[in-house]
Amino acid sequence: MDSKINTLSDLHAACEQRKAVVVPSHAAWKKPKPAVFIMNLSGSVLHRLMRAGMFIYTRPESPAS
Repeated sequence: MDSKINTLSDLHAACEQRKAVVVPSHAAWKKPKPAVFIMNLSGSVLHRLMRAGMFIYTRPESPAS
């Protein structure tokens, strides 16, 4: 989770790249959800999620055995 989404342009770019999005501070949004799904939420919900900290999901690396 290193790429923070601050604007609708950032979210739109994530949609075009077929990325998933997470909001770690909200229980319902901790699991990765497609950015396209998030983009279709209402503006007030998007604003609240972005203020809480919305990030592009990156899959954790598995330890090499």
